This record gives sequence, structure tokens and C-alpha cells, in this order.
Amino acid sequence: MRYHSRRHLRRTHLRSFEAYCVAVKSWVIIPGSALSDGEVHSSNPAPKRGSWRFRLASAVMPLEIHNWTETDDGLQGKMVFREFDRELTVWLEEGENKDYAEKCASYLNNLSAELLEKLWCACIRYCNDFLGMIGEDPVHFVKPRDVKQKIYPSVLIVPCSAPDQQPVIHMELNCEWEIEHGMEWVVRDDKILYVGGFNGEDPFENFDEKEDWNYA
Repeated sequence: MRYHSRRHLRRTHLRSFEAYCVAVKSWVIIPGSALSDGEVHSSNPAPKRGSWRFRLASAVMPLEIHNWTETDDGLQGKMVFREFDRELTVWLEEGENKDYAEKCASYLNNLSAELLEKLWCACIRYCNDFLGMIGEDPVHFVKPRDVKQKIYPSVLIVPCSAPDQQPVIHMELNCEWEIEHGMEWVVRDDKILYVGGFNGEDPFENFDEKEDWNYA
């Protein structure tokens, strides 16, 4: 893959905005992202928010959610949860705020490695506590992320947008250890607020006092 400097791009005789976008896609790389050549290029700086590079990159980046359809349960779409390489349903609880849904989907797909590690640890606590309650032996995971093998994300639930448009992650997941009730995640402001059996939690609730069944 070739990379072009801003000066080089200006020298190229691109006759249309579409052609320019194609050229931009060849060098606007987010640090740590996997490229088509299979390498990870973490040395290339991400465009600063508000800069012309950031605005142009945002304009040409594909949307996270696709295939929006109106159903009896409301507006639904599809997205790929890249951490699992698995397609999810995106469900808007109320209204048709697709822009806010995109923010939530993007937030999900850009969780930090540190936050994901905390999520895996919370899932393991839930798994082994539940197994203990039903009289089964706990599961030993060599690495926390190995618990992913027993988790199957299902639905990203998009609530009514927060007044400040702060994205949240409210997810329904299936898991091998609790087939009946599955699992629920709530993540807000880079904090894991709820991990446990699915209870239909309010993602904007104050989780300062955690219940026994919350393994966050």
C-alpha cells in the first residue's frame, strides 16, 4: 500500500472529488487499525479532530450500520462488531435517530484494549459465579479474552439519545454458561457499568451502588 503526503496529493491532477476521496483512503489510517495487506501501521498519526484531514476522512469512511428496516418492534439495522467479527442487530428503542445510533455503533467498535480487558474479566466473574451457583466447576481461562469463545453478541440496543448525545453501549448477548437469560452489557463514558444476566437495564441509570448480580 502506498502513502502520499499532503503536498503530493495537491500535485496530483485529480479531476473530481470522488477521485480525491479514493486517494485519501490510501493514506488516512487510524493507528493500530488492520489494513488490507494484513499489517498494523501504528506509526501513522490519526488526523486531529476538526482538522481538514479528519473532516475528509469522516466524509469518506463508510457508516457502521446498514440495511435499515422498519419492523413491528421498531427500526432495526445491521452492523459488524469487529472485535468478534460478527454481525449484530441494531435496534432503536424509540424514534428514528440514526445519527445517534451511528455514534453508539462507532463507540462499540472503537473500545480501547484496556476497556475490553476489563469487560472480559467481568464476563469471567459472571461465568464462574453462575457456574458455582448451579454446582459446576469454574472455568479457567488462560487469557481473559479467551472468554470470547463462549460469548455471542446479539443486539446493540440504542436508547433515546442522551441530552449531550453521549454514546452508550447497551447490548444483549448470548453466552454458553447461562443460556436462558444470556448476558447484558452497559458501557458509558469509558466505564463498564453493568455486566450480568439480561435484565433490561437503563443505560443512563446511576450504577454507583452495584447489585450482587452486577459483575462490572
